[in-house]
Amino acid sequence: MGQVMGEARTKRGDPTALAQNRMNAVVAMGHNSGEVTMWTPNMGSTPVVKLLAHASAPVTSLAVSRNGHYLSTTGKDSRLKVWDLRNTFKCLYDYFTPAPASSCDWSDTGLLSVSIGNQVQVWKNTTNEKQKMPYMKHRLPGNGAAVQGLKFIPYEDVLGIGHSTGYSSIVIPGSGEPNFDAYEANPFETVKQTQEGLVHRLLEKLPPQSISLKLGEVGKVDTASAEIKAKEAREEEESGLNELNRKDKKRAKKMRGKNKAGHVQESKVHQQQEAIRDKNKVYLVNEYKRAKVQTESMNADLEFLSKVEGKFDPFQAAVTG
Repeated sequence: MGQVMGEARTKRGDPTALAQNRMNAVVAMGHNSGEVTMWTPNMGSTPVVKLLAHASAPVTSLAVSRNGHYLSTTGKDSRLKVWDLRNTFKCLYDYFTPAPASSCDWSDTGLLSVSIGNQVQVWKNTTNEKQKMPYMKHRLPGNGAAVQGLKFIPYEDVLGIGHSTGYSSIVIPGSGEPNFDAYEANPFETVKQTQEGLVHRLLEKLPPQSISLKLGEVGKVDTASAEIKAKEAREEEESGLNELNRKDKKRAKKMRGKNKAGHVQESKVHQQQEAIRDKNKVYLVNEYKRAKVQTESMNADLEFLSKVEGKFDPFQAAVTG
């Protein structure tokens, strides 16, 4: 729809890998700490799953199987791990690689491809039991070529390889889905069918709030009674009000912090003004005292002169000797 449905701060630095589960639209993200987090638009800044895939090395690549049940991770510790995403989120199988892998991808039938330097390995039945050796291997010609990315072509037994010197494609027997659903994805559809399918998918698009970690939640029929539905609606409304109250409290607290900072600044200005007033007051008091002393001295002189007037004439005494 061209709109931002969710934005979150991971607080884990730059991500090193990113993959999406096509069954439930949950986004998986790898980090330098070896942690894998999963995100949905309706959870805000809190991941729905935190998984420590590689305890001592950054995650280099992620891939989710087509059915959404399995997750493959590779790390700088030269490990390839397969995880169960259904309920337990535990590591099913752990493989060592000759060097740290750069990318991985799942095929339609569950084959797992891994790129290691200039070599590509394809593993088979990695979710059923631990394999002793890869199903197929392919090495790029030349010593300078290094694989940058892998991708299985849908409904084809072909693996696309992007490397530092160009692009290559190799045939992997059994990797493509031979039986496709024409209503879901028709590789032989015409231009008109493509246009109509785009419009139908746009009209049938589910809201982002329906993205959930559980598979198969969409399409279930709610068989609860009307009383239970009304109770759930009230609880949801109360939780929404509580969330609004929490946001209002947080906003008020933030404003209190701003007001506190303003009060502190105002107090500093008031203290400066009081200091200036005290300084001016001391100066004015000293000036008043000095003027008072001068006035008293002048009054005393005038009083003395008024008392001796007519009794002693200094000019006449100077003339007569």
